[in-house]
Amino acid sequence: MSKKSDIARAGIIDAARKVLSQIGVKNMTLQSVADAASISKGALYYYYKTKDDILYDIMAQDNAHSREIAGKVIEKDHNIDIEELKREVTGGVLNRFSQLDKNKLNLYLQGEALQGNTELQKRYNDKYHEWINNIDGILTKIYKTDSTDVTRTISTIALAAIEGICIQKALMDNIEGDEDLIGKIIMFLLNLDYKKTEKILKENPGLSKISNIIGKNIFIPSEAGS
Repeated sequence: MSKKSDIARAGIIDAARKVLSQIGVKNMTLQSVADAASISKGALYYYYKTKDDILYDIMAQDNAHSREIAGKVIEKDHNIDIEELKREVTGGVLNRFSQLDKNKLNLYLQGEALQGNTELQKRYNDKYHEWINNIDGILTKIYKTDSTDVTRTISTIALAAIEGICIQKALMDNIEGDEDLIGKIIMFLLNLDYKKTEKILKENPGLSKISNIIGKNIFIPSEAGS
C-alpha cells in the first residue's frame, strides 16, 4: 500500500470517528463519512466498499496496543524488564475496560459477524488468531517457557475473559467486580509458577484433556467464511 493511500485511509478513518461521535454507529453512512472527509462518495468507495469495512479498521486501530506490547517483547528479547512488562500488560487490560465507545463498536461488529457477514467473520477469525498469538508471546516471555498447549490455552481463556468484561461494560456501562481487585488478579495470573501449573495440568488427565480441547479447537478454521 502506497504512502498516499495510507494518508487517504487515515483521513477517512479520522472523519469516520467524528461522524461516530456525532451520530453514532446506527446512523453512520458512507455518504456521511465522505462528507466529513470532504471527498466524493466515489473516492471513498475506492478505499472502503462498506460501512463495516471502515468500522473494522477503526476497531483494529484501537486494538493496536497488544501488537505494540508483543512487538516490544520480540524486539527486546532477553533484555526486557519482566516486571515492567507485567505492569504494562495489567495497565493495558484495565485501560481497555474503560474504553466504552470502542467496546460498543466492537460489540456492534461482532453482532454483524454473527448475523452472517462472512467478510467480518473471516476478519475476526484472523484477528483472534493474531491476538492469541500476541498474548501467548507475552506470556511465554513472562513465564520463561516455550509456547505450549497450556500457554495457548491460558492465552485463549485470558482473551475470552477480557472480551467478556468489555461486552459487560458495553451493555451495562459498569462491571460486576472491583476494578482494583481485577488488576490484582491479572498480576496474580502473570506471577503464576508456570512449571507447577503445567505439572498439575499434565498430572490430571481430566484437566489435561480440557486444556487440549480448548487450546486446539477454540478457533474457527481459517478458511471459514471465505
